[in-house]
Amino acid sequence: MYSRTETARANGLNEYDWLKQIFKALPNVQSLADIEALLPWHYKDVVG
Repeated sequence: MYSRTETARANGLNEYDWLKQIFKALPNVQSLADIEALLPWHYKDVVG
């Protein structure tokens, strides 16, 4: 868990907000592309 939050921080994200959003989005994931969109280095592109 620590490495995930540090990776989010390294990508300029608020770790808490990022985790909250991915846990909210995970039940609706239907493909590998959906999961990859939630990764910290892609997440900014998705949410702006």
